[in-house]
Amino acid sequence: MLQASAHRAIALMREASRLYTQLFAKHFKALSLTSEEARTLAYLGAEDGVTQKDLAALMHVRPIGLSRLIDRLQDGGWLERRQSLADRRANTLHLTEKGKTGAQDIRAINSTLADRLAGNLPADDLASLIRGLEVVRAALEEMR
Repeated sequence: MLQASAHRAIALMREASRLYTQLFAKHFKALSLTSEEARTLAYLGAEDGVTQKDLAALMHVRPIGLSRLIDRLQDGGWLERRQSLADRRANTLHLTEKGKTGAQDIRAINSTLADRLAGNLPADDLASLIRGLEVVRAALEEMR
């Protein structure tokens, strides 16, 4: 029975992730951003001036995959690369004014979506869900 429950939990996580990704994409289409571009801007909104390597670690992605995404955001005027003052071999990533406005819009959309989703769960259930998802994410990171 435990194995069937685990399979059901994984299936529900995948389905919820797919639905959230679709909803996320629908909201960010108005900004002419993909979900991954919006996610990157959201992280930079909180960590402006971070290196690409550090941003990749924060986002739990590989730096090489992030490089093309950053290129697109830079080409779109959302961010700029600057030579790091601490390490001349590295660049830091900085939001432009357009990027700062976009990051604010993304935070507002994320907040609205999170509030609507959390509003359907009692506080104890939400806390349990968070703990469970943190365990699952850690296990997946180890398996990667």
